[in-house]
Amino acid sequence: MITRKSTLLVGTMALLASAGWAEAKTVCYVTAADSHAYVTPANKALDARAKELGIDVLSLSQNFDVQTGTE
Repeated sequence: MITRKSTLLVGTMALLASAGWAEAKTVCYVTAADSHAYVTPANKALDARAKELGIDVLSLSQNFDVQTGTE
C-alpha cells in the first residue's frame, strides 16, 4: 500500500521533473502548510532537490485556512 508520504514525494519529484523539461528557473509550490508533521517532509524534500537543480521555489501556503486558500 502506498503511504501518503510516498505519494507526496512522488508528486514533488514529478513537479521538479516537469519544471526541468520546461527549463524553468522558478516554480510555484502550493502547500497545505509551511510547517506541519504531515507536509514538512515533502516541503523539505522539494526545497532540497530544487536547490540541487538550481531551481528557485516560490512556496505558497494556506496553512490549513480555507479563507486563505480561496484568495
